[in-house]
Amino acid sequence: MHGYEIMKSIRNRFSGFYIPSPGVIYPTLEMLQDMRYVILKEGNGRKVYSITDEGLKILEEKHDVVDRIMKGGRGYPGFERMEFLKGIGEISRLVALNLDELSDKKIDEIKGILSDARTKICEVILREDSSFQS
Repeated sequence: MHGYEIMKSIRNRFSGFYIPSPGVIYPTLEMLQDMRYVILKEGNGRKVYSITDEGLKILEEKHDVVDRIMKGGRGYPGFERMEFLKGIGEISRLVALNLDELSDKKIDEIKGILSDARTKICEVILREDSSFQS
């Protein structure tokens, strides 16, 4: 893959929780190239990286770590909580992206839904933890 494809693949693998920048990907690829874990081939104006036999050997040795990563981070502690927070963020983004097109009536309706949800969430949290802060 070329660098952009790698960034896109990682973003998809981690459900958007982690989106690597070119400033992370390209130095990492250079380091992996220096370690002889990947090779670089240039063609059609793109740099395409491929894993070497040595790189495959390392992946096999670290298969437990690779398995967790390939599951999209689901093997890491706290992943479910990050996924939960992502859902909350998606609601915020959806509203923000459509705010200019929303009528006052729809905004009031959404406010009501959010107010009801906040009240219900507060009730759930307060039932379990008396130290809740709103």
